[in-house]
Amino acid sequence: MTAGTFDFPFATTQDQRIHDDVRRQITWQSDIQSKEIYIAVRNATVFLTGTVLTCLEKREAEKAAKAPYGVTRVVNQLKVDPRCHRCDDEIAADLRAALLLAVSAWDSELLCEVHDGVVTLRGIVYWEFERQRAEDMALGILGVCSVKNLIEVQAAPRDCMPTIVAPLRKPLRPLEPKLEAVS
Repeated sequence: MTAGTFDFPFATTQDQRIHDDVRRQITWQSDIQSKEIYIAVRNATVFLTGTVLTCLEKREAEKAAKAPYGVTRVVNQLKVDPRCHRCDDEIAADLRAALLLAVSAWDSELLCEVHDGVVTLRGIVYWEFERQRAEDMALGILGVCSVKNLIEVQAAPRDCMPTIVAPLRKPLRPLEPKLEAVS
């Protein structure tokens, strides 16, 4: 190897650099398992084509493609192909099981309906992260084509609010560093 030459190629244009960065982002993303995602970049616009198994993979691939510096737009043309047909009852059963594990406020007011692979979520939760987590869980279920998240976030009733069992006896004060003389 001589001075100034390398054994690996460097991107020579911004589009090539963006392409390489997007490829790395998608490869490193743990929620993306598909190997059939194709990336093209023109004038800092990223085009995603190919197939993925779930709606969650499609969304995560788009997020990964938006992450690199210089990306101005992402055109997500990925198709969701679960490679197996699942009936709505199977999808609904998997979704209910996933929601029981993932959403802390699951109760009889939270409902999920499935028609032709389209999931509709309804009900009430007390936190936005619960609403978003329910949607994420639905997007990750094999056979789901899309999700309509109609879950409402409402303030928790006063009787559900946590209470402080023992108030602080002393006010908190910042720690003062102890300096020792160096001899």
